[in-house]
Amino acid sequence: MSIPLTQTRRSFCSNVPGRRLLLWICIPLAIALAVIPAGDARARKRAPDDALWRAMAAKDLEGVEVALKAGAYADSTKIPADLEIHEYYQGYRPIFVGLYLHSEEISLLLLDHGADPLSPNPRGATPVQSAISAGAEALVAALVDRGADMEAELRLKENPSGIRLIDVAAGGGSLKLLKRLQAAGHALPRETEGRERLFTHALWGGPEMFRHLASEVGSGLTPEIKASLVEYAVKRQRADHLQLLFDEGYLEERWQRQEVFKAALTQGSETLAKAMLTADPQLLDTNAAPLVAAAMERDPLSLADVLASLSRSDLLAPHLDEIFIRYGAKGDGDPIRALLEKQPTDGGHGRGELLGYAPVSYT
Repeated sequence: MSIPLTQTRRSFCSNVPGRRLLLWICIPLAIALAVIPAGDARARKRAPDDALWRAMAAKDLEGVEVALKAGAYADSTKIPADLEIHEYYQGYRPIFVGLYLHSEEISLLLLDHGADPLSPNPRGATPVQSAISAGAEALVAALVDRGADMEAELRLKENPSGIRLIDVAAGGGSLKLLKRLQAAGHALPRETEGRERLFTHALWGGPEMFRHLASEVGSGLTPEIKASLVEYAVKRQRADHLQLLFDEGYLEERWQRQEVFKAALTQGSETLAKAMLTADPQLLDTNAAPLVAAAMERDPLSLADVLASLSRSDLLAPHLDEIFIRYGAKGDGDPIRALLEKQPTDGGHGRGELLGYAPVSYT
């Protein structure tokens, strides 16, 4: 006997457990069907922005342009979390990050695609101020054409060091921009603290900027400021800064020369080490052991190579164990083999014997 369809429906609908089961199945399904398309739409909308940031992280100018033409937002601040730049620049707009990644071309391209030329970054610096700090002359000009005020003083949210626009211009390395600021009334500081800050930035601006400012300040660059600059450069371990201070004759005290020479050895800066030895041959003979030992802690192979080129194999010998343990010799083309091949022979002795490794032959 068949049951009428209407009776079947009535029976099911009056069945409370069956009704609940239907609700448990249908409601989540309805939600999923509504949410998934919306999620897909958001993902599709984000895709060009993600592509933009990935191209920027790779400094890929063509990739940035492709992403912008595909609809990427030129002022996006949502950096994908898996990118290394996310840790440092989250919340910053691409026009700033392009400068921080040393790509003025990317920032110019973003500006051409509608990037905001005026709004500051999270620290309070405007795009034109960041461009000045990078010495990006073309970007500064483009921003000024779009209404940016390049002469406005810095208004950073936190500025305990009192950094001024003239300081960041010195660090940017563009004499053209620095002189333009000076002409607009941004004077060089007169007080010791201000000059120390200015010349610390100028070290990053390069030799031409540093020497220009030194000629303008003249005797105002006191021995105390010079000593402070040496301490800063040694702490930062920047071979280019150390080389500049040495070339300018700022290493007036012996302790300064010792510290800078140790830093040169540590970094494997052969040019600076040789220049300093030429000026002061006693540097390696005075406290040579602690000097070399301290430098060896950082990069034994680099230091060993410098000492070898300086023909000071006698200073290498006590540290060969450490060098071999760390690096070993792996055959032709190995840096240890190349290092030993630079060592002179002495009275017919093999290089291994000369350096205290008589049982081992590498040549």
